[in-house]
Amino acid sequence: MEMEQLNSGCRIFVYDTCGSTMDLMLDLWQEGAAGPFDSVLAEIQTEGRGRMRKEWIASCGNLNVSFALPDDIMEKNGWPENLIPLLIGCGISEALAGEGIETGIKWPNDIVFREKKLGGILVEKKRDVYIVGVGLNIKERPDFQGKDHGFSLLPVSLADAGVSLTDPLALWRNMAEILFDFFEKTLAKETPMVFNRKFIRKCIWINETVELSTSSGDVATALLKGVSPSGALILKQNNEEFEVFSGSIRKPGNGSGNFF
Repeated sequence: MEMEQLNSGCRIFVYDTCGSTMDLMLDLWQEGAAGPFDSVLAEIQTEGRGRMRKEWIASCGNLNVSFALPDDIMEKNGWPENLIPLLIGCGISEALAGEGIETGIKWPNDIVFREKKLGGILVEKKRDVYIVGVGLNIKERPDFQGKDHGFSLLPVSLADAGVSLTDPLALWRNMAEILFDFFEKTLAKETPMVFNRKFIRKCIWINETVELSTSSGDVATALLKGVSPSGALILKQNNEEFEVFSGSIRKPGNGSGNFF
C-alpha cells in the first residue's frame, strides 16, 4: 500500500489488489486510520459490488475507488441526502469534461458515455459516515453481450471509443479535489434548486418516455419530466405528475404498465 496527500489535505490509499474498496475504506474509517474525504483506490478489485448488491467487475486499468463522506455534511448545509449520488455524478462528469470526455447521468447513479454505461456510483450509509464507491470502465468493460441486462445500459469503456486514459490514479486526483471543493465550499453557498438546474442539463432522457421498475417488481411507462431538488424522479402519467425516490429506468421495449 502507498499513500499520497492532495492539496486539499485528503489522502489516497493506493493498493495493488483488494476485495472491495468500499469494505476496505470502511475498515480504515472505523480503525481511525482514515478521515473525511480520504479514499481507497485499487488497481484490481476482486469483490466489487454495485447497486442492489450486483457484481461490479473491476479490471486492472479501470477506476476502482471509494471515499469517506461525513454523515452530517448534507444536513448541516440543508441538503437532502438523496442528492448524494447525483452530486457525485456531476463532480465525476465535470472532471471527465476536463479531459475532453462529455458524459451524462442516468438517474439515479450511472455515468453515461455515448448512450452506454461508463460507470456507476454506490452510496452506503454506515453509522457516522457515507462510504461512496465509484467505478469507471477506462481500459476494459464487462462482457454482457447476449445477456439480459434488464434496466442497465450496455457497458462501454473509454478504450472502446479510442479514448486513452492510462492513469486512473491521476484521474482520481482531479476528481477527488473537485468533489472535496464542492462538498466543503460550494454546498454551503448553493441551494438544491440551483444545483438541480445544473443537474438537469446532465440528466439523460428528459421529456422522453421511459419505463420504471419499482421495488415491488412492477414496470410502468411514463414521461420523464425531470428530477426534483430533493433528488426524486419526476414522472408524468395520465396527465398527472408524481415523484419516485427509488427504482430503475430504461427506454421502452420490454413491456409496460400503469401506476394507477
